[in-house]
Amino acid sequence: MADIDVRWGGLTLANLNSSEQLPFLREVLDHPSETRLLTGCAGSGKTLLAAFALDLLRDNKVDAGFLVYTKLLEKFVKDNFNAKSTDYPVNHFHSWKEGPIKRTTYVVDESQDFESDWIEEVKQYSNSQIWIGDEQQQIYNEAKKDKGFINLTNSFKSSQIHTLSTNYRNSLSIAKFASRFLTVSESEATNGVTLNDKINKFILPIVKAVTPKQDDPVRLIKADNVSQEYDAIARIIQEIQSNPSIKSKQIAVAHMIHDSKKTPDKFHATLDEIGDELSKRGIAFTRIPRDKKIVDLPDFAQKDVVILTPIHSLKGLEVDYVIFPQSEYATNYSLPIRDNLLFVLFTRARFQLICSYVNEEPNYILERFAMDKALDFIQKLHATDILKASLSPTTKPDVLGDIEI
Repeated sequence: MADIDVRWGGLTLANLNSSEQLPFLREVLDHPSETRLLTGCAGSGKTLLAAFALDLLRDNKVDAGFLVYTKLLEKFVKDNFNAKSTDYPVNHFHSWKEGPIKRTTYVVDESQDFESDWIEEVKQYSNSQIWIGDEQQQIYNEAKKDKGFINLTNSFKSSQIHTLSTNYRNSLSIAKFASRFLTVSESEATNGVTLNDKINKFILPIVKAVTPKQDDPVRLIKADNVSQEYDAIARIIQEIQSNPSIKSKQIAVAHMIHDSKKTPDKFHATLDEIGDELSKRGIAFTRIPRDKKIVDLPDFAQKDVVILTPIHSLKGLEVDYVIFPQSEYATNYSLPIRDNLLFVLFTRARFQLICSYVNEEPNYILERFAMDKALDFIQKLHATDILKASLSPTTKPDVLGDIEI
């Protein structure tokens, strides 16, 4: 495989891991007509390899297409292809099914949230498929109940399954924090997998990394009231944006739902409210729209962007910073998907994860760490610690306040 050309996200084959990632692509090229499954933990490069597979297959004259679940992930994939994206058929499933096209191969990312009839429809319109997914990141109750991805997984021979085990995206602190929201599925329990097994498998490769990532602790920010909370969030965003030493400044501010019309008594934090509060404080952002037909989406080729988004829309993506305001209302998220949603949210961040809140009780996030007296991967701050720090181009986001565990 030639590695001189940029394939996706500014990367070439030379940038890939030779023991885990490259062997999968060799299998794809050696057996282009074979259906296979690529699975692995968050941050292991599944979407990256899916994009590389599409690029290599099309270079070899295979009529291959790329399917994803959400419009935002479609945009993310296209933007990282740069000029090639105009020629490559990358679609989110809901638009594709309005006029499905028969192809030799479909590469299907985030397939853990595809239901059985959707899986069968993709099979109907292709000779072979490359399915990419992770049961831990299943974030829709309908797909979980349907068991389409589990049944699909069980249909493969071991020789058709390639598993990625190393999280290349997250720092050790973020990975330790996110690991508290790992769960053991019914199928994993049947196969003897324990929660400790999953945590160790997720954490240890980062611990053993030859070149460790910058490791700022996860910041848990307590505020006295909502206004003070958003003042602190705005200050954090402004400091990131004004710091010339930070080269990539993609920031996602996320929560669960757009508005409270459907469930006014259940949810107490909405994207409408968060957007209003950020706008009052002069923060410019791109709002991921509730209307699926709207195409005004962020340009992921830009290194300085703030997106306001539902958690669901972040699946498959990665950004530099994740901010989760009013995080105490994670308590309201529906079970049994709640932990998966939070795991997906937290593992999107490359460099920094920030959760803010006013109410300590009930607070599902804090409850996960209530029995721990000292955690080196968490930094507890008060909003006043953020606000009293001077804002200057040389201020780094990780020097605000002292550790108060």
